Amino acid sequence: MTASPAPTPPRPDRGRTARARLALWRVAALGYLAALAWLVLMPAKVAGQATGVVHVLARALAALGVPEHLGYPVLEFLANVALFVPFGAAAVLALPLRAPSTASTAMVIGAGALSSVAIECAQLWIPGRVSTISDVIANTLGTALGVAVTWWLRAPRRRGSAAPASAPPGQPGAHRPGTRPPSA
Repeated sequence: MTASPAPTPPRPDRGRTARARLALWRVAALGYLAALAWLVLMPAKVAGQATGVVHVLARALAALGVPEHLGYPVLEFLANVALFVPFGAAAVLALPLRAPSTASTAMVIGAGALSSVAIECAQLWIPGRVSTISDVIANTLGTALGVAVTWWLRAPRRRGSAAPASAPPGQPGAHRPGTRPPSA
């Protein structure tokens, strides 16, 4: 009977690479949060120059027969969803989370909701800004969508595994990635 080769030890630089990647995502998340703060805390006249896309699209829909009073609110809601998708994604990537859990998911989505409430409260004092509960709902949905997409993209893909991942040791397909399977 042939003995199985010893598993390959982990590379020492793997931890360093993971820490560097985590630091990079944290810097990117801070950059996104700074841009988001600028966008949502500027007076409406200034922010409108950066976000005039919603008006342009609403006018384009109006030219196609969709009344602007119907198209604009839908587009604005979708824009608020899209605005917070990176918030959810950045939070997942900037935290040292290896796998989704109910607690981590709830924490990130809760942070998105609380951030949105804080933004809407701050906008009460900013000239030309209007605070709405629909913005909080849209931003929270965007955060949840960002979390879901990021976890989905980070999920390991099964590539032709001969046995399920839960196979007991010694069964075919139960070896660790990066090691050779036991000899037959």
